[in-house]
Amino acid sequence: MAPFMRTRVTQASDSKARTVPHIDLGVHYTFDVSEYTPAEPELAFGAEEIVAATNACWNKTNTETAYQPAYVDCSCWSSLSQAEQELMRVFSNLCRFGVWHMSDHSVRRRVLELEARASSGVSVASVVTRLVRELVRDCAAKKGTDDFVQKARALNDMYIAIGWLEKYYLFQDYDLFGDCHTSRRPGHDSEGAKGTVAAEIGVYLPKNTIARPYCLLARIFGNHEEFTYYNHYVGASCANMEEMRRWMREQVDFDDPESIKRWVLRFESLYDFQLPEHADSTEFGRTGISPKAPADYELWPSDYDLWPANGARSSRAAEGFPDVSEFLISERYFRFVHLAMEMVWSDKIDEICKLLCTGVSLSSSSGSSSDEAKAPIAQALQLLLEVERRMNLTFKSLPRGSKPSHYNKYVRPYIAGTWGRNCGSVYDARGKFFEGCGDTLVTFAPGTEEGNDVQEIRGKWKKHVGQTGAGTTVRPIGDEFAGGVSEVYTHPLPHYFTLALMRDQQVKVEHLCSEAVLEPGQRQALDADMVLAEDVDGRLQSDDHGRGGAATLEPDVAGEVAQRRAAPAVSPLTLMLTMFRAVTRPYTHNLQIQSGKTLMSSVQELIDSRFPELKLEQLRLQLACLTHRLDHYYYIQFYINDFGASGKQLRTAATGGSNTTDFLPDLIDSNMAQARNLVNFFKSNEAGAPVMRLVSEIEDRLDEFAAGKAKIRQNSEVIQSQEQAVAKVCDDHRLSCCDVYGNASGYTVQTVA
Repeated sequence: MAPFMRTRVTQASDSKARTVPHIDLGVHYTFDVSEYTPAEPELAFGAEEIVAATNACWNKTNTETAYQPAYVDCSCWSSLSQAEQELMRVFSNLCRFGVWHMSDHSVRRRVLELEARASSGVSVASVVTRLVRELVRDCAAKKGTDDFVQKARALNDMYIAIGWLEKYYLFQDYDLFGDCHTSRRPGHDSEGAKGTVAAEIGVYLPKNTIARPYCLLARIFGNHEEFTYYNHYVGASCANMEEMRRWMREQVDFDDPESIKRWVLRFESLYDFQLPEHADSTEFGRTGISPKAPADYELWPSDYDLWPANGARSSRAAEGFPDVSEFLISERYFRFVHLAMEMVWSDKIDEICKLLCTGVSLSSSSGSSSDEAKAPIAQALQLLLEVERRMNLTFKSLPRGSKPSHYNKYVRPYIAGTWGRNCGSVYDARGKFFEGCGDTLVTFAPGTEEGNDVQEIRGKWKKHVGQTGAGTTVRPIGDEFAGGVSEVYTHPLPHYFTLALMRDQQVKVEHLCSEAVLEPGQRQALDADMVLAEDVDGRLQSDDHGRGGAATLEPDVAGEVAQRRAAPAVSPLTLMLTMFRAVTRPYTHNLQIQSGKTLMSSVQELIDSRFPELKLEQLRLQLACLTHRLDHYYYIQFYINDFGASGKQLRTAATGGSNTTDFLPDLIDSNMAQARNLVNFFKSNEAGAPVMRLVSEIEDRLDEFAAGKAKIRQNSEVIQSQEQAVAKVCDDHRLSCCDVYGNASGYTVQTVA
């Protein structure tokens, strides 16, 4: 059986400066779509098409989308038949109202009903195949034209939608079982009465409605099939982007927390995980609206004018809160406080970069004075400090709009990525199973009321880094302009690691992650045979025929072995940030990070050699970065650590999968070290009394930060030890974690059968 996706490397940069996926590193993808288009059994594309599609959707100089994302709409394709248009309308509505169907436990049934339509020859996968093929064909002649851009954006809307649908599908029964891999089947309770009991029989992603179209859509935009910070949760699911930009520029007073709160509360969303009404809502109730999705799919919570005039209003309406459940408000505020910070950044970053470029240019001009060159650099650093201040003031408004007590139960579970310690708790230890994307044979029980027949399904287990605020592009650029924090963000990536991520080589990625944290002396047994043996996915996927696109590059196995043996051990932080730079962001963001590093290296040379007084501005920036990270860490304490977990999610497992005990503390330590280096610079150079007073105040704050960080980390480590003790009890007695903790979702969780 041919694999669904085959890959070959077309560009492997040996640059010491950067390794940006799809710019410095190239992969050519070939998909076996013979099931959908027998006359054209393969669909292939590479870096050229990925870059063109991404450029149509994402701004090249900031972190925002270049358009207003919308619901799935295929009307711009006249080539689709009436049956195909109708199927995609149903798919669009299924995504749009998926939160209702997740809530009433019907979304999996509805997805499988859509899946059954594939027998007629029309499926989501067959339509997506046609549309991606058309975009690829048009790329050479039409990229950048209105028609190409419109279609690329429509495909990106599908990518956004299918990411949310996959979450709805997986989390349908989280309130019952506390995880995404336990299915339901008919059985008997402890008293013999017929009922529904939990059974560890697994949940898979059906190939024609989710698995394959998700894979195709992710790859055409240079990403992977996982719900991520920019592509789904924060960056691309706001329904009123331009209105919120105008509100920020015209109405927000960043010195007034209430002004910031009212702004963030105005953000509207395309998709949510909480319903506009909730049975437990005490601050809002409304009559006349069904808690289920309307049968005609005409009513949407943003259409307030369509709701009954006599419906109840939020008790906090006078404070600017919308007339929806407080749980939905908390979810949206948490998401969009991050998007608001991105907007603050994006509004000024072009101006900051232009000022820095002007300073560099003037410094090399014979007709310019030193002061003329220094002025725009100083102005840029001062503007960046104001941006940092506004971003953190925005972030600190979080408790005003998103209640800490809501986070673990109503927000956090749904955004767990399929990585690290989330696998084996929220997800199956092996990840998620994508039907039709591989040749692994797995047995599932369907988990329906009709029976318990066992099915054999072929596919592929996948683990991918997912949604986490740590995936923001803002921080690596901002830290670099502040004088640098760590090479973790900007050091050239190992090309073999990045290519393995780009090629979805699951076995190899797992080996590389396990190996990377070891010291070089522990890796000397690695040899060429072991590297070849681990590359199971690569051998299955490799398109050795080189059909279409650039020529295939032969792997340098000996060179890879030498690099892997000698590479210094890295922290889990480095691994996570590497993956962000490979597959979780738009390529444009990774290019901005590297371009920012290049620009700042020229600026830093000027600061070090000609304008050392500007190091004080960088010290202020380091303090601003550090303040934000400490505030973030404090919020982890009273949003996560101070409340019980929901279901099987671990409080000390970050949504990205790393340990909350390690990730932010490592970044804080990097900030702290750089800030202290700058403090020592001023001490050793005997700066004037006013400067030294400021430096002394900053040093005192650094000491306070260090003490606060240590206290929170200690508390997190206590929680982690408790989680480990509970896990041991579960292993010893074959219990679910929910049986020990109790079910924080407010439902009765039954013992695993």
